[in-house]
Amino acid sequence: MVEEQNRSWTDRYMLRFPDGMREQIKRLAEANNRSMNAEIISALEFHLSQNKIEELRAKHPPASHKSSG
Repeated sequence: MVEEQNRSWTDRYMLRFPDGMREQIKRLAEANNRSMNAEIISALEFHLSQNKIEELRAKHPPASHKSSG
């Protein structure tokens, strides 16, 4: 079971943070009781979900409501 979980997390990517960003992520992670990796994944997932929402809104804009009167 552990082996299967490890295989799903084998895709790695090295990052270089701008000055101060690592400490900022570390503080956020501690405040949210998670690892720095989990904090970064959470931020990426949030960002990607927001982009997906924006894409869907662009493809399917809300219908205009015209009032008669």
